[in-house]
Amino acid sequence: MDKILSINFSHRMKGNSDSLLSLVEKSINKTYSDKELKRLNIKDLDIKNCIGCMSCAINNNFCFLEDDFKQFTDEISACDSLIIASPVYFLGAPSSLKALIDRMLYYHNIIDFANPKPAKIIITAGRNGWLGNVVEEIARFLLSSGFYLNDLKIFYAQGPSEVLLTDNISNEIELFTKEMFRKKTVQNPSAQCPLCKTDKFAITGQNQIKCSICDIKGEIISYENNRALILFDESDINNSRWEYNNLKQHMVEWVEKSGLKYKSRVRDILKIRKQLLS
Repeated sequence: MDKILSINFSHRMKGNSDSLLSLVEKSINKTYSDKELKRLNIKDLDIKNCIGCMSCAINNNFCFLEDDFKQFTDEISACDSLIIASPVYFLGAPSSLKALIDRMLYYHNIIDFANPKPAKIIITAGRNGWLGNVVEEIARFLLSSGFYLNDLKIFYAQGPSEVLLTDNISNEIELFTKEMFRKKTVQNPSAQCPLCKTDKFAITGQNQIKCSICDIKGEIISYENNRALILFDESDINNSRWEYNNLKQHMVEWVEKSGLKYKSRVRDILKIRKQLLS
């Protein structure tokens, strides 16, 4: 039986993220009665901060910190489709998400990057224009964990459950939960990066942009409704930093070998540290 996993990254129960995810789950149960649906509330998990020892990446050891991180990775490994609900905290994602991202280096050893799984993102922000970097942060987590972005939905509401006052909220959610297992598609041209769905780019030349999350280039070809319409380079889309071979090469050739590179220079490092800091 296919498994759909929902994750609430808000610590506030009966808040906007919790309410939206409950509506999502209600819609899924109606549409996908033959699927298994499970919820994770991040507030119920003990996730410690990464200490930067690099043992997981260099020695291929699962993180030695004793908490619920293994439970979390087991759950996202077992699911066939994923939905993440998150609020916006101070123009970014909650700290619990960043704590998880920092711990994911080892996870590349057990991901089937050649067969990414669909994921949807649902976000609530206090007001329009204050979304910040939350889309990029969640997308970075998903794309580096063997998922592709199936859909993104953003709502604006301030107080707990206030999002339920949104016009046609039930219909919005039903549309959002359709095609939970839709195969990966790319909209090109687009106003967003076709992979991470961000609309923030580095300007690299006249009408030339680059997505710093996915490392793909694009050209602004027109403007519609005060938004740039961008034609992305097809070869870049198919060869982004999240492409299976590129990510594997980065992890194996750079991250895993960083320990050997450090050991070859450790005497020089300790020597200069003593000279400069003693």
